[in-house]
Amino acid sequence: KTGKTGWVCTVEVRVQAAGNPSVAPAGSARVVRFPQPFEQPPGTQEADLVLGQFDFTSRITDATSRTMASPAGLAMTPEGQLLVSDSVHNRVLLFAPPFENGKVASRVFGQPDESSTGSGNALNRMKSPRGIALDPGHRLYVCDANNNRVMIFSDIQKPVGDPSAVLVISGLKSPRDVYIDSTTGESWITDTNHGFVRKYPR
Repeated sequence: KTGKTGWVCTVEVRVQAAGNPSVAPAGSARVVRFPQPFEQPPGTQEADLVLGQFDFTSRITDATSRTMASPAGLAMTPEGQLLVSDSVHNRVLLFAPPFENGKVASRVFGQPDESSTGSGNALNRMKSPRGIALDPGHRLYVCDANNNRVMIFSDIQKPVGDPSAVLVISGLKSPRDVYIDSTTGESWITDTNHGFVRKYPR
C-alpha cells in the first residue's frame, strides 16, 4: 500500500526535535514524515515527506541512492540527519537536510556504492541490518541481525568511502534493536533469539 495515509508493516518510528515523527513502513519500501501531528486537526493524518521513493505512489525496490526495499530502523542526529537501515539491501543510508520527496542519500554504510546489495560478515558488510542508533559521539550502532552482532562505526560526520566498523559486539543471536542512553552512553541491545535485553557500558 502507498500514499500519504496508509502503508504495510510499520516497524520503526522516530520523532525530530521539532515534533515531526518519521515512520518506516517496511512493506511499503519508504520512510514518511508527519508534520507535528498533535498540532493538526483530529482525523487521519497525512504525511508531508517521503524518502526511499520518488513520490507517495511509487514503489521501486531497486537499490539506488533514492530508493530502498525494506526499511527496518531509523536514527536521527542532533543536526537533523536521518539514517535508515535497508535490511533487504544489507545497508544503512544517510539522508541530510534540507529534505524533499525522493531525496538522494548522501552516504551508504555496508556497501561499496548505492547500487550494490551483497551481504557479508566483513567489517564493512552487513547481513539484514535492523535497529540502529547513535551515541553522543556520533557513532553509529547497527544491529547486524543475521551476522549475530552489533557493528559500531566511528563519527559518521567524517566522510569515508565504504567505511568499516571500528568495534563489534558479538555473542548475540539475531539482535533486532539498540537504544543508547544519551546521558550515560550505555547501550541496550535486544538479544532476540537468546531472549535477553543486554546492557553494555559506554
